Amino acid sequence: MELKPLTENDLETIRPLLAYSQERFNDYTIGSVYMWRHSYQIEFAIVDNTLIVKEEYEPGKFAFLFPVGAQVEKALDEIDAYSLAKRELPAFYATSEKDHALLMAHYCHFHCLSDRGWSDYLYLLSDLRDLPGKKYDSKRHNAHRFWKDNPNAEYHILEKKDLPLFSEFETAFLAENEGRDISQEEFDLAREMLTKFEIIPAKVGYFTLNGKVIGFTLGEVKGDTVYLHVEKALHQYPGIYQALESRYLQDFPAEVVYVNREEDVNNPGLREAKLQLHPTAILDKVFFEVLSPIDLVKELPLLTGERVVLAPLQEKEYEDFALLNRDVELNRYWGYNYRYDLPDGVEADARYFAQDLQKDFQNKNEVSWIIHDLSGAFLGQVVLFDFSADQGAEIGIRLKKEAQKKGYAQEAVKLVMGYAKEGLALHYLNYESFLENAPSIAVAEKMGFSGIYQDRLKIHFRKDLV
Repeated sequence: MELKPLTENDLETIRPLLAYSQERFNDYTIGSVYMWRHSYQIEFAIVDNTLIVKEEYEPGKFAFLFPVGAQVEKALDEIDAYSLAKRELPAFYATSEKDHALLMAHYCHFHCLSDRGWSDYLYLLSDLRDLPGKKYDSKRHNAHRFWKDNPNAEYHILEKKDLPLFSEFETAFLAENEGRDISQEEFDLAREMLTKFEIIPAKVGYFTLNGKVIGFTLGEVKGDTVYLHVEKALHQYPGIYQALESRYLQDFPAEVVYVNREEDVNNPGLREAKLQLHPTAILDKVFFEVLSPIDLVKELPLLTGERVVLAPLQEKEYEDFALLNRDVELNRYWGYNYRYDLPDGVEADARYFAQDLQKDFQNKNEVSWIIHDLSGAFLGQVVLFDFSADQGAEIGIRLKKEAQKKGYAQEAVKLVMGYAKEGLALHYLNYESFLENAPSIAVAEKMGFSGIYQDRLKIHFRKDLV
């Protein structure tokens, strides 16, 4: 997958794919993606008619918009492969409850975060247009006051020839808001949206008084919703915001039912203003963060050393693997007795142990390689498991009796350590050994693990990989 920066020339390409989303989140509109493309270094790719959008939400931290299009699962696989190659863990912003369920089915180790400041405010268009009933008394009064105080105000739909009028408005707006939480950068974004309104396409409505612009609204229709991307007006004209929005919404057809007024970004004043307009719904969004790189691995690589080869379990090795699992004396040092886990009425045959291993890999509880010598003979097993949220895991190894004390364990651990560091970008590995298992303790020490604590049964080791 190759991501590329979003440009004006790409908008017609991504527009039909964004339309796949049935969510009324602002994040899935052309205007939002285009407006913030520089601020968040937005890049995109299209995989099998499915749109993938990536943004930098903090310096050095990236997240994807949930894929939209015909092949969502394949797009997620592409994101996984891309992230694994980049040694990054994927995250997804602006996910809905439905998206969240699909992501939970795709990943095993994750964290979810919701913030009230990310939620979009959704209103009935007819409410904001007509300001009906007692609950809108004050807003209706404000709009009436504007018209009473400014009977000569005129409403216009923006055409390209009108753009020079907005230069003087910008100067007046910035002067009026000097010292408030309104930046030049914010207005630069609004200006660009105005000058490029035709390519979105956006509908811009504005008021003039005595030939000068005193306020404007810029919105985009997608499905049954109009998204208000920019609203700017001069406060020296009380009631202008209510009057402008009400008038702006009068020209939309009946099939446009809702208005999305976007987030409040945890601004108390903005939140209060949005709540006073009585939203019909507050659209909560979830930030979904994958916690372990093992979730991105679809199949294990072949790891080859000077004397051993590590590979996934093959069907021809099922019986050897079963013998390894059924050796109760050997597995005393593995901390495992198969009889304790065997369900009632189930036979501990070769297929049982193989299926159990496959299930662990599918659920990303552990990943396991079979250790072979260079002739292909079965020697044992090495495992990564207990993956942690801080980029760690535990490594374990067991060899059949005939393969012990020949240096195979040390080489197998070294190969897996290399994959854990270079392939998975893990930060550390844990290793533990029973106190009486001297060969296992020797492997840990030779491979640079340090004992971090000891209990009455085991020594617990750790090795940092970064």
